[in-house]
Amino acid sequence: MYRLTLLFIALFLAAECSYSVLHRISYEKRLDAFLCSENDFLNGDLVFRRGRSISSYAVLMSDKNSQSPYSHAGMIVKEGGQTFVVHAVPGERKGPDYVRMERIREFLSYKKCARAAIYRTDYSNETKNTAAEKALAFFESKILFDDEYQLNEPSKLYCTELIYEAFLSTGVYLTNNQFDSISFPVKSKILFPGTLLSYAPLTIISGFNPNSNH
Repeated sequence: MYRLTLLFIALFLAAECSYSVLHRISYEKRLDAFLCSENDFLNGDLVFRRGRSISSYAVLMSDKNSQSPYSHAGMIVKEGGQTFVVHAVPGERKGPDYVRMERIREFLSYKKCARAAIYRTDYSNETKNTAAEKALAFFESKILFDDEYQLNEPSKLYCTELIYEAFLSTGVYLTNNQFDSISFPVKSKILFPGTLLSYAPLTIISGFNPNSNH
């Protein structure tokens, strides 16, 4: 009986492992297809993703004023013909949590992303390029992640704050002064991804949902 139980456990684990491998292969194929249109992504476009971590689910649960499926966002910056994402996120690497700049494929990698979408503002190309340059400056200045979530305090930045401040540098109030609020650790304004989606003038360019049947 003991050996039979072990056999069932071994078979279950093998099946789970096989499913995980197949799921990841399917994910990578769909990501390849999605990134075929990478050249269409422009400076200043916004990338929203739904993460897989506990902190990602915490953001989704806190973002109660919308039906947003996304927990994180970054800004596209084009460099040397390649597409990068500048974003602020904690805990993805050892050491200080500086603003990060990484290839879009890494930003949308299997371990980090369950689904995603590219959005574009309706502002001029000049405004979007200037916002992208500001985001790049945040990266180059090694701005730390804002773990106190203090909006309008650009010495540290969280994800949507980085986007908001980048556009604010061009004179644009991205969400028309629409914000959320939190009471912990202190009462303050905050900008969740759902509010950014709801109030910024955005048009979806491309969506990535690896679990879709289409």
